Order: sequence, then structure tokens, then C-alpha cells
Amino acid sequence: MKILQTIQGLSSRSGGPSSCLYHLSCGLNNLGIDTDILAIGSDNPQDDISHDPFIHYIKDDQFSPLRISRGYGEYLKNHIEDFDLVHANAIWTWHTHQAARYASKKKIPYIISPHGMLYPGGLQVSKLKKKIASVWYQRKDLQSAVLLHATCNQERDYIREFGLKNPIAVVPNCINISTLPTIRENENTKRRFGFIGRINRYKNIHLIIEAWHNLGDKTNDCELVIIGKGDDEYENELKSLIVRYGIKNVKFEGFLTGEALGNMINSLDFLILASISENFGMVVPEALLHGVPAITSKGTPWNDLPENGSGWWIDVYGDELKSTILTAITLPETTRREMGLKGREYILNNFMVDKVSAMMRDTYSWILNGAEKPDFVYV
Repeated sequence: MKILQTIQGLSSRSGGPSSCLYHLSCGLNNLGIDTDILAIGSDNPQDDISHDPFIHYIKDDQFSPLRISRGYGEYLKNHIEDFDLVHANAIWTWHTHQAARYASKKKIPYIISPHGMLYPGGLQVSKLKKKIASVWYQRKDLQSAVLLHATCNQERDYIREFGLKNPIAVVPNCINISTLPTIRENENTKRRFGFIGRINRYKNIHLIIEAWHNLGDKTNDCELVIIGKGDDEYENELKSLIVRYGIKNVKFEGFLTGEALGNMINSLDFLILASISENFGMVVPEALLHGVPAITSKGTPWNDLPENGSGWWIDVYGDELKSTILTAITLPETTRREMGLKGREYILNNFMVDKVSAMMRDTYSWILNGAEKPDFVYV
């Protein structure tokens, strides 16, 4: 079988979906599933994750608020019949609509991975535009997909709440590691908390800062680091909030990647994510692989953390965020380390690229070859 994965871009700054798709495609190719990726290339090619021969980059010719690309459409028009199945990544983008449209014209089955974009919190952002897009093309594209891909049970349930009745495969995003990261052995002199991700209002970073402020002198022997870039206006608001509260132990570290990001994660005692809604973000498994327990909001799909003893899954809008940070501050170092080791084991057992790629291969085989339905596909 020959698969075409479509996505808007593969920049290293694009976040989890891009890197996950790349590693999944590598894993599928390693399993003998001929898999290509179609993406818009970055202005600076060095920003793209990779330039493997199975990746087809289109020169960035996007225009209009819809980010329409004639080159992307031309590639699909001329080459889509070379593939047995199209797997489109993300929604509310013209690129996915183009993939669905050309696949439908040529009667080629297609899958759509919404990547968390049907979560209730996400649907409230640019709500009117999404309602128009839904009526115009998006709902029809989703309904016509042979299968929808969710990365967790929570996302599967939100897809159903959106009114979609397609089969849904629950296949997590994959983690690729060439070398297992070393867990820091020395204890920090100060408890070090970190947020990692795009800086925007979805992430509720202001709630973390407010909880930090409300803890008063209980955070005196702690540090909070904010790693990432994004919405400059929101970042400036956060910095103003810190000045207004007179907080001295919060730092902005900017965008980090590669070894620098790994070293930063390794320096943390706890990760904090307070997002309104978030799909399977890669930062949580990366932190857990480093033995760093995570505090996550109920807008994220990490309800397994308290069950496996590697973190918290909480309501961040009341006092629970503040009380959870305080619990983490006072947690014995031996207990913190035990939580981190449990998290590491959880990721290694469930999210490695070989296992996830095999799950996706079995999904494709069910669609194309009439193989037995995998137990993670819900019809």
C-alpha cells in the first residue's frame, strides 16, 4: 500500500503534530508501508524538520486568510492517483480541504486527523469563522472520510459530540528517541517548575502566574520558567502581570529545541500545563521520559497521570492549581523521583514509535485490505 500524509508544514517551530507525523511516517516506512508527506516548505529550509526523499515540499505560495496554495493543489491534482490512501492532518485548513476534495474526485479513501481541533475550548476560538467553514466545507469533508483518527479517548468522545459517526481509530501520537534521556540525579537547591509550549491564551499561563502569586512566600525557594514563543502581545501581558505582582522568580527562556530543550526539561522538577484545551501534546511525554512529573489541566488528555502515579490532572480554574503546586513544592524528593520513574515507564510502554506505527499500519490494512478490525477502532 502507498500512503500520502498531508499537512500544512513541517517546521520545527510548528509544534507536536509536525514532529509526530514525521516520526510516524518514518516508522511506517520502516515497516514496509510506502509513506510520503506533502507539506509547504519553510522560507528557511533549515527550519524544516527533515528533508528525507519521501517528503515533498511545496514552495510557500500561500495567499488569503485561508492560506490557499496553488502549488499544493497542483501536486494533489497531478499525483493523488499514485496513492492508495490519503491521510490529512489538522482541520480548518485549506490544505486538508484540498486533500479531501481531490481524493473524493478520484475515489481514493481518505482519513482525517483533527489533532485536537474539535475540542470544545478550541471550537470557541474564532467561533464564527469556524461555523462558516463548517457549513462551507469542513463538516462535509469530515463526514466523507473513511475514518477519523483520534489520539486519545477524550478526543474520540469530542469527535462524537461534534456529530460525526465515522469509524474512529484511537492511536496516540508517537515518541521517537534515539537515546533514552538520562534522569538528573542531583536534587535542585530550589524546586523548579516549568511551562513549555506556544505562548498564547489557550495555554492559560496567566493562571499559573496568578496561582504562583497567591502562594506568597511559599514559592520563595522555587523557580518558574516559561519556555516558548508565540503571541507577543500575550507574552507582554504576562510580563506586565509579573511586574505588577512583584514576582522575582519567574523567567522567560524563549523558544528552545533539540539538546537545549532536553537540558532544560532535565533541569525541571515539575512540568505545568494549564491549557483550556489541548490534544496529545508532546511536551508531557518528553517530560515524563526525563523523569519529570506533570501537573496538567482537565483540558488536556492526560487523565492517566494520577492513575499511574506520575502526575496530576486537575481543574485549573479554582483553587486546585494553587493547592497542587503547593503539594508539589512540599513533596519529598524521593516521592518526586518515584513519580518520574513511573511516568517514564508509562511512556516507554505505550507511546514508542514502533508500537504506534504498527497500530496505524493495522488501521490502514483494515481500510484497504479488509484485515480484521483492530480493537482500538470504534465503529
